[in-house]
Amino acid sequence: MIVAGLGNVGTRIIEQLHDLGIDVAGVDKNAEAEGIPVAKRLGIRIVIGETQREETLRAAGIGDSQALVSVTDSDVANPETALNARALAAAPRIVVRLYDDDLAARVQDTIDNTVSRSTSYLAAPAFAAAVLDHQMLRTIAVGRHVLLLAEVAADSGSGLAGRVIAGVHQPGVLRVIALRRAVGAGGGNSLVDWSPPPGYVIQPGDQVVVLATRAGLSSLLRRGASPAPAAATPSTSGK
Repeated sequence: MIVAGLGNVGTRIIEQLHDLGIDVAGVDKNAEAEGIPVAKRLGIRIVIGETQREETLRAAGIGDSQALVSVTDSDVANPETALNARALAAAPRIVVRLYDDDLAARVQDTIDNTVSRSTSYLAAPAFAAAVLDHQMLRTIAVGRHVLLLAEVAADSGSGLAGRVIAGVHQPGVLRVIALRRAVGAGGGNSLVDWSPPPGYVIQPGDQVVVLATRAGLSSLLRRGASPAPAAATPSTSGK
């Protein structure tokens, strides 16, 4: 396999592939790239050159490779590397990192046997979750969509307390998949019920695990947001 771009992401990829016993070649235009010392320590073959150039790809062994992973920090270099790799060898699978999601979709539709992912699109939910008052457990990429696995507390700010489990569900958007009951609510808050009864009334202090789209989770959190207090109306009455 060929890994083009030996920055932070590329370095982690070559380490994991090496741990799996896969023969790897690392490519970067910068001889001082972050992953160069790691590749040398692991005995991984290194090719210095522009990742999209034919001579660089041939030197890395594109003709015999099973896959190419292009993870440079350039939305120009990565698809160009993929296109040139496909022109030089039809067999390898190609994985491309892109920042622009529209471009990622077009690249995947255009280049056969290619998977493209927008890193900013995939990372956005995690960054958004860090700003919100709930615990993000995981983000899951499904096709070109991202699902969020989050744990939301049934407190005064969530709007969950007093609602039944079935009433929280939004088909295709949000679903409660687990319930951690509060202490004294029948099980202790260290136990997770992965099949909560649909008719269970959520109690204050419960923790609800939901699988949702970004829109579904935002809708749930907005529902629980307290409305802004109305401005005081000056009195017009006289003494």
